[in-house]
Amino acid sequence: MVVDQQGRLCGLVTDGDIRRAFLSGAELQSPVTKIMTPSPLVGHSSDSSDQKLRLMISRKIRHLPIVDKDGRPVAMELLKNHYEDQNFAKAVLMAGGKAPPSNL
Repeated sequence: MVVDQQGRLCGLVTDGDIRRAFLSGAELQSPVTKIMTPSPLVGHSSDSSDQKLRLMISRKIRHLPIVDKDGRPVAMELLKNHYEDQNFAKAVLMAGGKAPPSNL
């Protein structure tokens, strides 16, 4: 998270932002303002966990800065944290091919 002199959120830098910047010619000395997403979408500390999750899913984002009423960051909500405790079965389902003969 990038904050201004008063501690208010003014940008967000993700690993994807950094990769894209380097691929576009940025260097380690490049200012963060050239790499960050200015004025990112945020959640508020008063939002419920479900509200934050719905916002991330609907906007297709994996990182949601959480700010207080003054716009200062207090947390970072990560989409993956909502699914860590889930016991998802890992499987691959493949379908297709020819139908069996009708006389079987």
